[in-house]
Amino acid sequence: MAQQIKSAEDQLDRTAELNAHAELESRITVAKGNLTRLTQEEERLRNREAAIDTELQTAQAKLNELNGQLDALMSELKVP
Repeated sequence: MAQQIKSAEDQLDRTAELNAHAELESRITVAKGNLTRLTQEEERLRNREAAIDTELQTAQAKLNELNGQLDALMSELKVP
């Protein structure tokens, strides 16, 4: 998207016709707004992914601990 904005800005510099110039300026403004919004959304999603990954690691550690306790109990039950 950044490349599209750059391309439109380059084209804007070469456009002399007023209506086309105004249209390009409008498209550039919209594209920059979209880029900003998408960048913020990407950051939010990356933060959420990191938080979920941390939760997963915590849950896996707890599961491993419980499995260890279960194995110990099973071993105690098997001892004659």
